[in-house]
Amino acid sequence: RLAWTCDRPELIENARKALAGITSELDRNPLGHLGALQALSDLDAAPVIATLSGTTTGSPVIRPLLRVLKTYPLPRLAIRLENSRCSQGVSICADQGCFPKAATPDELKEILRQIGGVFEPEKVLRAEK
Repeated sequence: RLAWTCDRPELIENARKALAGITSELDRNPLGHLGALQALSDLDAAPVIATLSGTTTGSPVIRPLLRVLKTYPLPRLAIRLENSRCSQGVSICADQGCFPKAATPDELKEILRQIGGVFEPEKVLRAEK
């Protein structure tokens, strides 16, 4: 995720080399290395990049969008912050392509539903009580 977030492809290659050194161990004992297996699958899967643009993450527009991103279960999500004077919102790029910038939590939730299916954290929280 760090490689995607910082746009540093050499980190992906370094991770691939590091994980290549333990492939024989993964073959012998896959359940003992679930984190490494997950990392290997993440290296080959396209990330979902969410770019928050605006003047600050504490703004009244950005804060609710960031809250939605943090509660939505996308395993390959990488969040980037772009301090700029352009309109505030979040741009999402995934396998399906890039979506129009979302400026409200409802717009963002609709995009996330298209990418990863329906997730309603309110129902999960109610079920846990």
